[in-house]
Amino acid sequence: MNAEVLTARLQIAAARHKAEAERQTRLAKAAKAEPKK
Repeated sequence: MNAEVLTARLQIAAARHKAEAERQTRLAKAAKAEPKK
């Protein structure tokens, strides 16, 4: 396994983590924005 493959995997993992964090943030904001019934 070479450095380029490892770097690419790290970048993909970081991008996935960032996307998941942003999704969680949007969900939290949406939950707060919803009016209480």
